[in-house]
Parts: sequence; C-alpha cells; structure tokens
Amino acid sequence: MHSSSSSSSSSVEIIDADAFSSPSADDAAAAVDSPPAPSRSIADRIASSLRTQEAVDALCKKHGVPKGFAARPAGDLRACSTPPPGAVCVYKDALEAGMRVPLHPFACDVLRHFGLAPSEVTPNGWRIMAGFLVLSHHAGVPPSLAVFRHFFKLCLFKSNGWYHFRGKDTVGLLFTGMPTHLKGWKEGFFFLSSSAPWPCQVRWGGPPSKSSIADPVLTGEEEKWAAKLLDKHRAAVDLRTYLTESNLAAAFSSNPAAAADGPVSL
Repeated sequence: MHSSSSSSSSSVEIIDADAFSSPSADDAAAAVDSPPAPSRSIADRIASSLRTQEAVDALCKKHGVPKGFAARPAGDLRACSTPPPGAVCVYKDALEAGMRVPLHPFACDVLRHFGLAPSEVTPNGWRIMAGFLVLSHHAGVPPSLAVFRHFFKLCLFKSNGWYHFRGKDTVGLLFTGMPTHLKGWKEGFFFLSSSAPWPCQVRWGGPPSKSSIADPVLTGEEEKWAAKLLDKHRAAVDLRTYLTESNLAAAFSSNPAAAADGPVSL
C-alpha cells in the first residue's frame, strides 16, 4: 500500500480561504495575460484512503449515485492518473459539497469551458458551483456559464494542480460561509465508471486558455439574470445552511440526464 508523503489524513488544511475575496488589479491582469500552470507533484504522491469496495459503494448510496454507474477503489492510481476506461476520478468531499452524478449540464459547461476534469476542481469549487445552481433555481433564471464567470474567476489552488473559484466582489457577493478547514480531502477519492461517455474531460489537462479565464461580456438578458441573483436574497447567501438536501434535490430535479437514469436520492 502506498502512502502520501505530502499530506496525511490526520492533517487539517486551510482550503480556499480567499474564495470570496476579489484579487488585486495586478493579480487579475496577470491571470488573463498568463494562465496558471499547475504542478502535479503533490497529486502524484497522494494515494487514496478509500481502500475497499464497501467504502466507495457506501458513498455512492449516500449521495444517490444511480446504479448505472460503477464505483471502484483507486488502488495505486492517483487522482491525476489516466482513469480506467469509461471512468472519472471523484472526491468524497466533492460529493459532500454538492457534486452530483449524473453531472448537471451546468457543471459540464463549466468543466468543458475551462478544460478541467471533475477531480481537478477542489471540494469548495464544487460547493460554489452547487450553490450557484441552487440560487439560479430559486431565482427562476437558467444557470448560465457566462453569468457564473461574471461572478467568479478560476484560480489555481496553491500551485498544486487543483483549481477553485474566487468571488469577484467588484460585481457583487453571492455567497458567504464556505468552510476553510477541510481534513484529508485530497486522499478521499475513487473512480466512477459510466457506460455512456462522460460529457466532460476525464484526464487532467494543461492550464486553461487565456480566452477561458477572461471576463465575459454579458448580453442584456444575462445582465438581468445576474441582477436577479443578487436581488434574490438581498444579501450574500450562507452556503453552510443553503446547500440543504432539499435545495439540492429541487435544483437537480431539472437535470435531464438524471431524469433518464431515474430520480436522484440525496
């Protein structure tokens, strides 16, 4: 059995503590002029702590993964390894944060736009995507990729190969209350196979393109959607209480992929 030499399951790591902060003007300009280049050196050294089939099956049952998907422990594979045929890497803490399978079309849009595999996004990155999906549902607007990029920018997580999203407070703050201390999240991964092709990238890729991280130009209708999201609760939403099972179920009920596979039980 391999062990992690850079991060242990007993350690507590500060993750995405600045996810709601706006970067400085210099940081924003640098992000557009020079897309971040991730380093996989840490991910290459981290083995999964989910060692048994029973453990991954229990996670799938807890988070309503349909029976058409097959889970398997990672074994000696790493999160950044080429997945087995038909599989993607999934983090336990991403499921806890609001990631659901089948992936919602909005999540697929985000992943495809930035050229990311699901396991390249930190749990708090998934938490923000889930929060945006739920807020869009409650505000009665479609979960727009352009509007999401209007409120959030993609950031490299400590140059370690993962990405998260940081709020742009210059356009208005949507969320508060994201956890900043997560324990052992990098070790809690497994692989999930589908008989149908995954509607997103499955392998870890290179840095996002310059065009993908540039600020979007919203249409008139998208500007109205953005205003509705800000106005829905009159104040930033606390994700600690907002991402309830009922809210997630309501937002994901409109997922046509999930409907095809049967209801998702959360």
